[in-house]
Amino acid sequence: MTARLYLRLPASEGAPAQWLLQGAEESLESAASGVGDPQQALDQAAEIGADVYLIAPGERVTCHRVDVPLRGESRIRRLVPFALEEVLPGEVTDYHFALGERAEGGSVPVVAVQAELMGKWVDGVRERGLIAKACRVDTLLLPHKPNHWTVLVESEVCRIRTGSASGYCCDLENLTVFLRRAINEADERPEGIDLLMAPGSQETWQLEVIDATSRGVPVHTADLNRPLQRFVAAIAQDPSPDLLQGAFRTETSWTGRLRPWWPVAAVAMVWLVMVMSAWGYDHLRMRHEIVSLEGEIRSILKSSFPQMRRLEPPRVRMEQALAELRQEAGDDRFLRLMAETAPSLVRMPGFALRGLRYQNRVLEMQVAVANIQALEMVREEMAGRALELSVVSASADGDGILSRITIREMS
Repeated sequence: MTARLYLRLPASEGAPAQWLLQGAEESLESAASGVGDPQQALDQAAEIGADVYLIAPGERVTCHRVDVPLRGESRIRRLVPFALEEVLPGEVTDYHFALGERAEGGSVPVVAVQAELMGKWVDGVRERGLIAKACRVDTLLLPHKPNHWTVLVESEVCRIRTGSASGYCCDLENLTVFLRRAINEADERPEGIDLLMAPGSQETWQLEVIDATSRGVPVHTADLNRPLQRFVAAIAQDPSPDLLQGAFRTETSWTGRLRPWWPVAAVAMVWLVMVMSAWGYDHLRMRHEIVSLEGEIRSILKSSFPQMRRLEPPRVRMEQALAELRQEAGDDRFLRLMAETAPSLVRMPGFALRGLRYQNRVLEMQVAVANIQALEMVREEMAGRALELSVVSASADGDGILSRITIREMS
């Protein structure tokens, strides 16, 4: 199980909060408790990566029930502000509304809270990369039985739950008046009132509820030593509205964990866009340069070879030239001529090769031999192999002669 922080938010800024910090392997009974600055509790939760459950003060919210003929959460959510426009002080656009489960009669419970205040509660959690799993109202986490009201007395504040999704808060001095009026205006009188006394509440207050009992509503008194533990236990079971709806809807765990990295991701995205833009600019610039160079090459070709009618692209001309060279390289006539003539040439007396050239399928050599008769004998020998040897020139060279000869295949 993930560690959990149950944070009961204060009703006023600067007032102390209450919390329970439950470790991953701890039971609720052994969870560490604290009272003080709520930011301190959130810092402790951030150290262990705890999920956060917020408990909102009933003094800062109002509970309503709205009759709506529509179905669908989005349509109901659009209608609720208009239905409560005459009830709420100020502008309805300043409020955040949480919807409960529709009743059999068609009415929908609604909890209203100032959107700015709700934002402060949630932002304190999200700024630390934590996940707010739920935000429930303390008044609506009191025990509830059908046709019964529950009153919790804490010091000078009383919290009254009158239904599954309805409740109020008032100060202790006005509780008797409030109960008398609430009972008179109730559509259905409660069968009983369960009075819960928290530690520190005034003992003499129990006398004030006699006024309610005299009107035929029995009051059952009990002690509630640890109200926060009672609220925590009711979070998973009570169907009252969760304030984390709409703009404050609970995020998935991975988006919450990644929230601190969003600025880094934004910078990386900007850098990637800049790199891609630079690459695209370079690509377009190089394409423009290629087109410009090809135009210059065509201009040079036209000015240098005005007789050319067909100006093929330089790349095509180069590929054609390479193909011709490869074709010539694949022609083995030179090797065949050398293979057929070399044995006869080297047997001539005084033979020495002074030069060699092969062009246009003709093998041209400059050789030194002992006498001209040797060349005549080789010419006759090659003629028998369909080779033509021609003496182009001959001159004396010491004791022998220096001759330039050509060898080609006979047609």
